[in-house]
Amino acid sequence: MDQWIKRLKFAGDWTVAEVMGHLMKDCRMAETLRKRADWILPLPLSPSRLRARGYNQSAWFAKQWCGRDARLKPDWLVKVRETAPQAQTDRATRLTQLQGSMTVDPSHHPDLQGARVLLVDDVMTTGQTLMACAQALQLASPQAIHAVVFARAQSWAPTTPPPHVQPCPLPT
Repeated sequence: MDQWIKRLKFAGDWTVAEVMGHLMKDCRMAETLRKRADWILPLPLSPSRLRARGYNQSAWFAKQWCGRDARLKPDWLVKVRETAPQAQTDRATRLTQLQGSMTVDPSHHPDLQGARVLLVDDVMTTGQTLMACAQALQLASPQAIHAVVFARAQSWAPTTPPPHVQPCPLPT
């Protein structure tokens, strides 16, 4: 799994996003959240990281999972402040550096008010990126904010997931 994520994030391997998207279609909980969502928002990259990488791996993954779904909006969430890459920081830095780093394009606040929003990311380590996005979204007053991630980093994860986190088993 680790190699898949690295190939997607750092080598631009589109085929990994395709495989991940197909696997997510087999996850009943993720599919239920996707079907119930009014809007599906991949997590953003900072403009400089997007320019350097040339693509947003979360948006690639979300596109492969959701297809041509008109509810998929890869540009509604915006990262407005540059931060160090999460993979290169310690836990204490990860827990604080993303605060206030995300925003929602104000022109979409009316669309988000009262809506069910689904955040999509490739991997979750501490969950701080998801939290920063959820905090930014709260200003638009959605009804609910849920998140789906393809993988969860083991090095930072608690020994048992919280009761609301139920991983989808990979097919054998």
